[in-house]
Amino acid sequence: MKPLLAKAEEYGMTNIYYQTITNKALYHLREHRYLDAIAFIDKEIEHARKRFFLCITLAYSYL
Repeated sequence: MKPLLAKAEEYGMTNIYYQTITNKALYHLREHRYLDAIAFIDKEIEHARKRFFLCITLAYSYL
C-alpha cells in the first residue's frame, strides 16, 4: 500500500491538491458563480480520475 501512496503523491494526488480544489470551488460559490463552480469541480474530478487510474496502472505494473 505504501508504494501506491508514494506514486499517488508523486502524481499530485495529495490532500493539499484536494484542499486547493475545494478552496477554488468555494471561491466561485461565494461569488455566486454557480455554473463556474460546477464546471470547475467537474473538470477537476475528471483530472483526478485520470491520475487515479494512472496510479493504479503503475501499481499493477510493479506487481
